[in-house]
Amino acid sequence: MKYEDLLTPGPLSCYHEARLIRTLCFVAAFLVSSILDAACDYRSISSDRYRSTAQDVAIDGADLWVADFYGVVLYDRATSPPTPLSSLRLPGPTTDLVAANGIVFAASGSSIYGITRSANHLAVSVALDLGAPIQDLLLTETRLYAATNKSVVVLNLSSPSAPLIETALATSSGSAFSLAARGTLVYVADGDATIEVISNGAVPQIVGSFPSLPRSLAISAAGDRLFVSDGSQTEVFGAGEVPVKVAVIPYGTTSVIELNGSAVYTAGADRRVRAIDLSTPEAPVVLFESELPASGGLVNRIEGLASAEGMLYAAAGDLGLITFDARGFSEPFPVRHQSVGSSRSGVSIGDRLYLAPATGGLESYAISNNGTLQRVHQWSPGTVSIVHDANASPPRLLTSSGASLTLWDAGPASPSVVSTATLGDTIRSAVLNGVIAHAVLADGSVWRVDLSTNMGTPSLLSAVGPASFISRGASGLALGSLGEDGTTTIRFFSSGDPAASPRVVVIEGLATSGTAISSTGLIAAVTFRGISIADFNASPATVSIIAGSARGPARDVVIEGSDLLILYADSLDVWDLETRKLSRRIPLAVSGSSISVTTGFAFVAGDDGVTAVIYAGSSRLPERIASSGKNAFHRKVIILPERMYLLGGTVVEMRRIQWNGLPGNATDIGVASSTIDIAAAGSTLFTLTIDGRVSARNSAGIVLAEFQMAEGNDAVALSLTEIVGALHLSLSRGCLTGGCEKKTLVLRFDGSSITQSSVYGGALVDVELDGLRAFVLVEGPDEIRVLDIRDPLLPVVIGSRPSEGNPVAISYSDSFVYTLGRRLFVYSEAGLAKAGELLEDYVPEPTGSLAYNDQSLAIVGSCAIVSGRTFSPQVFSILAPAQWELLQSPSMPSAAREVVAVGERLYFLTGHSLEIWTTEAPASRRRPAG
Repeated sequence: MKYEDLLTPGPLSCYHEARLIRTLCFVAAFLVSSILDAACDYRSISSDRYRSTAQDVAIDGADLWVADFYGVVLYDRATSPPTPLSSLRLPGPTTDLVAANGIVFAASGSSIYGITRSANHLAVSVALDLGAPIQDLLLTETRLYAATNKSVVVLNLSSPSAPLIETALATSSGSAFSLAARGTLVYVADGDATIEVISNGAVPQIVGSFPSLPRSLAISAAGDRLFVSDGSQTEVFGAGEVPVKVAVIPYGTTSVIELNGSAVYTAGADRRVRAIDLSTPEAPVVLFESELPASGGLVNRIEGLASAEGMLYAAAGDLGLITFDARGFSEPFPVRHQSVGSSRSGVSIGDRLYLAPATGGLESYAISNNGTLQRVHQWSPGTVSIVHDANASPPRLLTSSGASLTLWDAGPASPSVVSTATLGDTIRSAVLNGVIAHAVLADGSVWRVDLSTNMGTPSLLSAVGPASFISRGASGLALGSLGEDGTTTIRFFSSGDPAASPRVVVIEGLATSGTAISSTGLIAAVTFRGISIADFNASPATVSIIAGSARGPARDVVIEGSDLLILYADSLDVWDLETRKLSRRIPLAVSGSSISVTTGFAFVAGDDGVTAVIYAGSSRLPERIASSGKNAFHRKVIILPERMYLLGGTVVEMRRIQWNGLPGNATDIGVASSTIDIAAAGSTLFTLTIDGRVSARNSAGIVLAEFQMAEGNDAVALSLTEIVGALHLSLSRGCLTGGCEKKTLVLRFDGSSITQSSVYGGALVDVELDGLRAFVLVEGPDEIRVLDIRDPLLPVVIGSRPSEGNPVAISYSDSFVYTLGRRLFVYSEAGLAKAGELLEDYVPEPTGSLAYNDQSLAIVGSCAIVSGRTFSPQVFSILAPAQWELLQSPSMPSAAREVVAVGERLYFLTGHSLEIWTTEAPASRRRPAG
């Protein structure tokens, strides 16, 4: 046997020969393995991050640290918003970090990394593999606690640069999700109905537990309270060695930090940042609430909060780092929202607020100095009412229910009926002056009601109607009529008597929110044109519109002194009637329907309770600061000899590939939001929308030609692939109504038009080219096919066989075809006969970063690269077609979804970056001539 014979077909072929021959075989195997290892020795030459998913945030002095899945980012807090100074890529998904006194630790996958900083240079000083995915970190004075899915691992930090694993503590559930510390105790949320308690003493050990939510997933400590959440609600526990539950907050929290002694900031999976006052734990008051927009990415939740020097920072998933300026947010807080139930209407008298709950009955609340409400009385149960108006002296309350009008004595004792009256139709609007009420009914009629006796006396003001609403002020009374011509007629009675002769103005637009009357004879109304001010001091009366005041429909309008308060769906706007300028816009997290004003407060009643607003105070709500950060969400990459295309949401990013193989500056090409796939040939980009429209664009994004598939209303486009200049448009039809059919249209682009040339059965899944042949995967039917593509527009099937294992990727090398799906299947080129199976059955990736269709396969010489089955791609040496040896799983900062091989380079599209590897020697710093 010749030495070279040992190399073919492979060292294992002679395993059963004599000992000498076996020895030679093993020598050959070693030599072959060494050669293959060298050939497959890939190294990273570029990591181009396009997405930052903020997972955690920590503050250490002037430094702000963010774990952003890809690694860690250091920010300078002195700027607003913070300026990124440096970043460090880490292997695996970086989800948690802690920082204090110059010590920074980050959790990525199952490893903890200690990070050092020299100026703005970051480096890993220590790495420890804990053997299980890490879900949270907690830093105490001398220890680092790590919650893993197997235990709580305790690391001793006597030497921070060389932490040592001190112990691992098992929880009752076998896992640990979240950690918090209070005093010398550490608390663990482990996913079951108890919270484990660890003593952080000389020897860390579990010393007890206490009951909480059935599935406790997150725990936070703020001040002397603990907050335990299951994602949809949060239990609040008070101080003491044995925590006692004091409240339940009706939403989930992932992070809670202290605002002041009784108030906290909270955040959770609903993308809302809140400030809550827990002075009365059983009745939490919302001081601030901001819902962040959805990012368009996959992580739409707030993972962590941090605060310092009046600035609030939120790690907001794919929205990145969000900054709020809360330096003006202090007591007395400008907004206090209490969930006291849905209210149809409300009115205030002195230090009392009266509400009409949507469920029926009436309620009165005492108003504290800061606007907090305490319920005093409930009465008239079972009757659904509307609160219309009130007088302060003596305290009287006017309500209605249907056609019934009631005047109540609203003194300090329980309210009692003074007078009632029944009118001819449902009461739409009513006002009160002493014991005389005026009402507008649903039929437009206007009535005067004398409520001086227990049975009120109504009388029709036949000469006044019809009207749509009525309002009153210190200077008179006004009736408003909404016209079919889109105008509002206002009749003003300065005497307060609708029987007198009115002064009349007509304003453009419908004042559906009614009118408000000032003490100086001004009437304000809000229409689509903005705020109209009718001045009845002039003769004749004049109407003017405040410039720049158009905002859309208003809910209610009130005048208090020189302040005009307008309630919109999302804010309370305060205008100065003297200067005609907007004084303040106060965002409202909860929509309201009506306003009442008393003692410096505006009370907004709505479907989710009452919001007390100090509209003239100096305190300001936290304000979100615009960030320049931009995320992209690429889901496909195309690599051509000179260009690279990346498909995101509504943008295709085009980059020229430089001489060193790295991508250059990006040019964004806008595409339709319904774009599902792209293909490219040279400088021409092709896009495909879900309804089957193919567009050809040049490098400037200009559309050169379009093609619209016409396969029926139930046809759905699936994919677009370029094969030697021809476009393969795959589609399905009838799959939702029965008789599902899949096929592929072959299209021709001649520079100015796109036309159909041929069609074949099945939808194209993946393709690999070999000269004038194409090895393709199709589904419906599920087959492997070999196509003759000498005429790319008329491909001819020259071989086929059923595919196995639901494959999603195909490759060809040295007379063998490989498909990747449930497993890796090997077929000989001759007749596509099966030659073997490789890899274990597909198992979903534990972090949830990958889907089954993310599997990808590339073969370069004797090296095979598999991505999409594990977080990091796998590199194999091909010893024989059905014998692969795993060489390495090079670390990635994010899960690799797709691999494209171009020469000696591999391009990996991950969830957060484009990674480029090569086996080439390091390139010269100087660009070669030519």
